[in-house]
Amino acid sequence: MKRIFIPLMTVAVVAALLLGCMPGAPEIPPPVTPPPVTPPVTPPVTPPGPYDEYVAGLPAGCLPVPRDAFEQAVEGGKLYIYDWAEWWPEEIFEGFSEEFGIEVIRDHYASTDEVKTKFNLYHDTPFDLITGIGIE
Repeated sequence: MKRIFIPLMTVAVVAALLLGCMPGAPEIPPPVTPPPVTPPVTPPVTPPGPYDEYVAGLPAGCLPVPRDAFEQAVEGGKLYIYDWAEWWPEEIFEGFSEEFGIEVIRDHYASTDEVKTKFNLYHDTPFDLITGIGIE
C-alpha cells in the first residue's frame, strides 16, 4: 500500500502545483462609475444699486464719491464734504441731492494751512470726503 500511496500523493501534489501555476480566466475588474458631473456654480447677478447708477451717470473724466462715503451718506441721509471754495460748481451738488435724496453739507477752506490747522485742532472732524488737498 505504501508503494501505491506515495506515488499517488506525489502525482496529486504535482497536479495541484501545476493547476495553481496555470493561467486561469482573466479577472474582469468591476465597472468604474464616473462621479456625477456638477454644473459650474455661477454667482448670483445682483441688480445695480444706487451707487452703480450714480457712477454710470457720471460724465467722462469725473471721479465718483468713494463707495464707502456714498453708502454711509445713504444710510445717514447726509454727505459731509470739505473742499476748496469754488472747487466744484454748486449745480453738481444740487443734482446729486435731488437724484439720491442725500443732503450735501459742504465746508470750504481757502488754503492748505487752514486745513492743517483745522485738523490739528479738531481731530474728530465729521467729514465723509475731503477733496483737493495734498498735505505733507
